[in-house]
Amino acid sequence: LDNEDNKGYRYLGMLEGVDFHIREVKEMTKKEYISRVRKILKADMIGEYTMQAICAFALPVLRYTFGIMKWMQGELRKLDVKTRKMLTMKGIHHPKGNVHCLYLHRSKGGRGLTGVEDTHNCECAALAKYVIHSDDPLTQMVQNTPTPTQKFLLKYAAAPKFTTPDMTDDNHHKGLCEKPLHGKFFCQQAEIPQVDIKQSHLWLHRAQLWPETEAAICAAQEQTMVTNQIRKEIFKQDVDPLCRLCRKEKESISHIVSGCEMLAGTKYTEKHNKICQYLHWCILQDFHIPVNANWRKHKPKPAVLILNQVSVTYDLKQEVDIAVEANMPDIVVLDEKEGRALIIDVTIPMDINMVKTAAGKYKKYRDLEIATKKQYHLKKVHTIPVVVGALGTICQNLDGLLAKVSPCANLDLIQKEVLLGSAHILRHTLTDLVT
Repeated sequence: LDNEDNKGYRYLGMLEGVDFHIREVKEMTKKEYISRVRKILKADMIGEYTMQAICAFALPVLRYTFGIMKWMQGELRKLDVKTRKMLTMKGIHHPKGNVHCLYLHRSKGGRGLTGVEDTHNCECAALAKYVIHSDDPLTQMVQNTPTPTQKFLLKYAAAPKFTTPDMTDDNHHKGLCEKPLHGKFFCQQAEIPQVDIKQSHLWLHRAQLWPETEAAICAAQEQTMVTNQIRKEIFKQDVDPLCRLCRKEKESISHIVSGCEMLAGTKYTEKHNKICQYLHWCILQDFHIPVNANWRKHKPKPAVLILNQVSVTYDLKQEVDIAVEANMPDIVVLDEKEGRALIIDVTIPMDINMVKTAAGKYKKYRDLEIATKKQYHLKKVHTIPVVVGALGTICQNLDGLLAKVSPCANLDLIQKEVLLGSAHILRHTLTDLVT
């Protein structure tokens, strides 16, 4: 057959002659895989859908051959490198982004891409396990017939080559956390008391961000953006590590998104006010006050009186009989009919300072609680600190606190707005964000 027609024929999708045309099949599958990845990247989908499309549309072209043909690890790694290069060229992956984070599942804070090498190893391990434990006579014949492919496959039936998708994901998570720079944020996040890790990573599923924005936020969490501190301490360049704006602190990602005094009255305030605007919009909806259908177009008024018994004040000094130092929270809901009041204050601190900041809010407004309760003869006055980390970290009780503010308040939307605000600040400050 090979002498008459060198092209061979196809059987079950595999090019065959007297034997498999392994080299030709590999080249064909590689080209088709790369072609499909390029088509996906031209589709301009959101970040999560882009990764899912690569896993569902491009990767199966290669997956079909895994375990049937012998692939060298070097060939698979080259395909992974080629994929990452294409993602980088489209701005979907930061040039210095961590590889483990790219392949880590989204529920653990990664981008959720499935690697070619990881897929090969999992497929071979699953197929080897099936061959060894199957009772089918033909499958047992394959197990007992030594061939180069059979020997290669059965190596994946036991350690160290045996793996599963969960084991692969755990290895990527461990590899990320072992990185002193790239894994610093994730290790610190896990050590924050009462942190909700699952909720903190939900933005990767629910925010539906464009892949470029998603890549920028992930790069910020991985500390891969080029700041003056990185240039000085990592690249060993002769530069001043201080912040280019305030010139007082070292220019780190955390400092830029939540600690620079030059941004406090502008960019930080804009991000803060968007959250307050949304919460004010939700509260008025609860009391059936007509508001704009789009919360972004809502313009909060300093005071709203509802039926002479309920008032909602926004960024307004609270007049009480006793002199109180902290008397200007973001929002105050006073319900004299029900005998209760809510003191709502929004803050977006560094992620590692979230618990300390929330505790400080309770202490800060304690005197205002007492004065308001006494002046209006109320039964209950609660301070509700709405605290979200600048890079998206969420504490465990924030869902319950938001439910007290308004049943229609959406934590996912608040987290998304915080992350978009941080991404905007980073783009505004770091002119070399994608270099």
